Amino acid sequence: RAKTGTIRYVSALSGYVDRGGGQTWAFSILLNNFDGTRSEGRAAIDALVGELAAWNADANAAQGLD
Repeated sequence: RAKTGTIRYVSALSGYVDRGGGQTWAFSILLNNFDGTRSEGRAAIDALVGELAAWNADANAAQGLD
């Protein structure tokens, strides 16, 4: 679960990832004065969240939590 937010020159995404086994991780990504377009900034945030989700899935599988 996550929530986005934007104001001029700033984009953000914050949320949490359930890791299984009773663990929950919170995350927050903030781009301030990003040197690119708004869509490029959102793509960068999406890529980071994709990596977090993939890493979480790999960790859960290794622990037998998938």
